[in-house]
Amino acid sequence: MKRLVILESGGYGRTVYDVAEQLGCSITVLDDSDKGHPLDSFFHYISDDT
Repeated sequence: MKRLVILESGGYGRTVYDVAEQLGCSITVLDDSDKGHPLDSFFHYISDDT
């Protein structure tokens, strides 16, 4: 399964999330407002299936 990493959870990010969810993607949202998933942790999610 492909993993999609969405940067920021604003309006467009939510739209992308909704579409990706309908397509059955594994989704991770990174946003500085979420201390558990800040934007600067992006490099932890890089792999061949991202």
